[in-house]
Amino acid sequence: MTGLDTIRKVRRAMGEQLPSVVITADRSSTVRRAIEADGLMSVSKPVRTAELVSAVEALASVARPGWQRIAWPRVSPAPVARARSEASVAVIDDESSVREALRKALEADGYKVVTFPSGQAFFADDERGRFRCLVVDVNLPGMNGLALQDRLKQERSDMPIIFVTGSGVLSSAVRAMREGAADFLQKPVRVDALRESVQRVLAGSEQAAGDRAQRDEAAARLGTLTGRERQVIEHMVAGQATKNIAAELRISERTVEHHRHSVMRKIGATSLAMLVRLVAPHITER
Repeated sequence: MTGLDTIRKVRRAMGEQLPSVVITADRSSTVRRAIEADGLMSVSKPVRTAELVSAVEALASVARPGWQRIAWPRVSPAPVARARSEASVAVIDDESSVREALRKALEADGYKVVTFPSGQAFFADDERGRFRCLVVDVNLPGMNGLALQDRLKQERSDMPIIFVTGSGVLSSAVRAMREGAADFLQKPVRVDALRESVQRVLAGSEQAAGDRAQRDEAAARLGTLTGRERQVIEHMVAGQATKNIAAELRISERTVEHHRHSVMRKIGATSLAMLVRLVAPHITER
């Protein structure tokens, strides 16, 4: 059975829509539509631990309110210390008491915090690009949290969002996480859960910035490839073996291997997985 078949069978056996996360390297529109049709979340391979744990935690907290996670691995102190000293966190919630409680909890942990009563107020801030993390209530009046997330995507912002909500609506968590939310917490938000989430998200954001720089450099290096090397890398990213690439391009396997080594050297990748991660966003799907 495929992963989707397995989930469907388990759900039928349990008689409930068990929250599930699909891990896949297949980015095709067919697989994406099948995942969305079943109301599932997905995490792309190669899997980043923080992304997988956040996805599982989000679904667990919504499906089973009040659950307690155990032994969360702490992020190393050095990057966290840098993140805190530079971080500006925006808290967006229509309830003043909640805004103040979240602000005080985060400021006590060393973060710079600005609060907003609505999504409209947040977007009215011309300097909103300074924030490195948002803590947003899903059920905001007017522009709700999901609409705020959509607008940030339209602005091509990669600002990480931690959603909080007082309603155990699984569909909202699924959609929010599918659209790239960093985490999902339930009200009343536990202070330690909030601190851990912000700490983890900011550490991951720092890593993501480094990853983006690597990908941008790889995109520039793609321009140095020859026409044949470009053909070979497209087949490599598509997951084809050397013999299949050789047959399709009508060249010898030795020639393909020569081009593979040249491609890896020019892109600066030390493994096929690293190559795919760096250049896949810049290569048209075959």
